[in-house]
Amino acid sequence: MRRYTDCKTIDELFSGISFESQEQFEKLPIAQLDTLVQTKTRFTSWDAMKAKAGEEYMERRLDIGNL
Repeated sequence: MRRYTDCKTIDELFSGISFESQEQFEKLPIAQLDTLVQTKTRFTSWDAMKAKAGEEYMERRLDIGNL
C-alpha cells in the first residue's frame, strides 16, 4: 500500500467513498473506483491495482524471492 499510494491505511485510500458491506462495495461503479485509483495511487485503473496486489500476494505466499 505504502509503495504505490500516499495513503497509510486502506481506510484512508477509500475515504470519500461510502459502503458498509462487501455487497455494497461490489456494487460500486468501476468508473468510480478507477477515478479513486488514478487520484490516490500510481496505478491507471482499479484492475491494474488489483492485478499488482495479486501478483505481490502470490510472490509472498510462494516465497519466490528465496527460490
